[in-house]
Amino acid sequence: MAKDSKAPDAAVEWIRWFTSVESHIGRMKFRPVKGANPRVKLYDTPDWKQWVQENPILAFIPEAAKLPGPYPYLRYNRIDADVATIMRNILNGTTGVNEGLADAQKKADQIMIEPVRVQ
Repeated sequence: MAKDSKAPDAAVEWIRWFTSVESHIGRMKFRPVKGANPRVKLYDTPDWKQWVQENPILAFIPEAAKLPGPYPYLRYNRIDADVATIMRNILNGTTGVNEGLADAQKKADQIMIEPVRVQ
């Protein structure tokens, strides 16, 4: 928030609303779920349970959010870029499945142990 904000209290209230479970539910009704949500209470709502019934693949998200260790989202772009080439080679048949997956795991593990650089 800017130091010279004319309405800092209103800005804080807007942030509270925007990050609320209710706000997340409202936004998710208009766009697909693409990953974990930082508001884990969302996963206990009837809306979330309905989305999981309609899209069973979403059921893994709350379980993944409970895993200990580094938060992978902060490294997603880098992992995706490094692993995408390997996955493409597997799909094209230029790399064997087991060999490619082992290489992808090794690259992802290397990235995950590095300190997070937040910009």
